[in-house]
Amino acid sequence: MFQAGRFVCGLGIGILVTVCPMYLSEMSSAFRRGWLVGHHAIFLVFGYMLAGWVGYACYFAEGELGSFGWRFPLCLQCLPAIVLLLGSPWLPRSPRWLISKGKHEEAKIVLQKLRQSPDDPDNLVAKEEYFQTAEQIRLEAERLSTYGNVWNAVLRKKSYRKRMAIGFLTQWGAEFGGPLIITH
Repeated sequence: MFQAGRFVCGLGIGILVTVCPMYLSEMSSAFRRGWLVGHHAIFLVFGYMLAGWVGYACYFAEGELGSFGWRFPLCLQCLPAIVLLLGSPWLPRSPRWLISKGKHEEAKIVLQKLRQSPDDPDNLVAKEEYFQTAEQIRLEAERLSTYGNVWNAVLRKKSYRKRMAIGFLTQWGAEFGGPLIITH
């Protein structure tokens, strides 16, 4: 049961670590994008540090409180997950995803809510971003049509292969550099 729980937790955090930066970059303005995605990484490292200190503190509580030393850290990691799960229905869908699925009006509404500003009463920033995103999706679909599907494009086009290799090797280096071995 313990190993199954660790598997589910690891699967969930693996998805979350991958999806959060993409969601943040799609939802944020160009001005705030780097700051938000950078803080995502900072909070991940802070979480690793906090987990280490909680584990260290609970190690010394083991003798007096029985199984507290391992039960408390396992329960504590559930709190942020529960908050995220309960809050997720109120997160808006990505305008880029909405446009790619043909839900243009919903994408416009989401962009207007995200880019609302007293300096821009006519929502010109939201309208401009909508048209840029829609045009980008159209151009990407046009380019991909020459390859058939995304994976063919990644495997055939040299610049895509290079990007995939850099992304893969960066993530591989981060994971196999030691943090998972030390923490698990």
